[in-house]
Amino acid sequence: MKKLLSTVLFSAVALSAVALSKPSHVSAATKDTGSTTVSAPASDKTEADVTYNGGATTVWTSPTVGQRAKRYVTTGEHLQFVNSKKVYAEIWYETADHGWVPERYLNINTLQQLAPLTQKADASAAPTQTKSPAEQAAQSTSNNAQALSSAAAQSAAAASAAAQQQAQQQASQAAAASQAAAQHQAQQSAAAQQQAQQQAVAQQQAQQSAAASQAAASQAAAQQQQAQQPSNQATVQTAQAVQTTQQSTQQQTTSNQGTFRVTFYDPAVLRSSLGYGGVAANLNVFPKGTHLRITMSNGQVLDRVVNDTGSFAAGNSRQLDVAMPNNQIPSAGVLSATVEVIG
Repeated sequence: MKKLLSTVLFSAVALSAVALSKPSHVSAATKDTGSTTVSAPASDKTEADVTYNGGATTVWTSPTVGQRAKRYVTTGEHLQFVNSKKVYAEIWYETADHGWVPERYLNINTLQQLAPLTQKADASAAPTQTKSPAEQAAQSTSNNAQALSSAAAQSAAAASAAAQQQAQQQASQAAAASQAAAQHQAQQSAAAQQQAQQQAVAQQQAQQSAAASQAAASQAAAQQQQAQQPSNQATVQTAQAVQTTQQSTQQQTTSNQGTFRVTFYDPAVLRSSLGYGGVAANLNVFPKGTHLRITMSNGQVLDRVVNDTGSFAAGNSRQLDVAMPNNQIPSAGVLSATVEVIG
């Protein structure tokens, strides 16, 4: 029986040490029967250091039934005690903030002050009457069961605290990963925006350069056209005077050739010396020297002499290309006209 009791008590102490290696919030169900409290006077206050190095040591709200974890202390932490209480075979010490710590996790520095407390606790805890062997066996079994229950509860509390700590670590890691991903996305967005702005600036510069080149070309063409206008006008006037003279000196007969498609060109631009009195036509329809009267769809009437042919004549015999200065060419560019042969 003694051997069995020693084995059970050793197991309970071992489980309690493992359970107290981590913080616990589970109450230990220690029966209050057979325990006593001894209040120490101010001169008997005891000091001690925490010696358990397997984790945090729990400071309980009570050494008996209904106890809860009050706080936790670490190895080497210095504590001061005001009371002691013996619960069965173990002495518990009350801290200045009314917490309780078992003696097994302490290194008592002032043994001469501790002794009176321990003696008083042992004397007060002594039984007042002798119990029968059966009652003592039952009491021992009950004490062992309660110690095992307390150790199991503390172990479960330690496991729960460890699981909670692991969940918090995983949540922190997930939050850190999410924040890193958000920062990376923000950096990519900023880089893309900067690249788009650079492309927009480059495109704007290219457009400005193209506009400047086009303006310079337009100005050069205008200057060239202004320089050519006096000579072109003189040539036109001369051609018109010749046509007027020919019309007045000859009796003219006309022959309607139907409707033709009329386009225009400026001989001066092509560096041609044919002048503005001519018209290019399909020579199979109108041989060179044919005098034509062209009444265009815009109401303008032109008298022209066929003096050239164009590349268009091979594929379209119903088209004429009238010589005319650029500044006088109709804005439509292409007109229809009724063509008559004068001769």
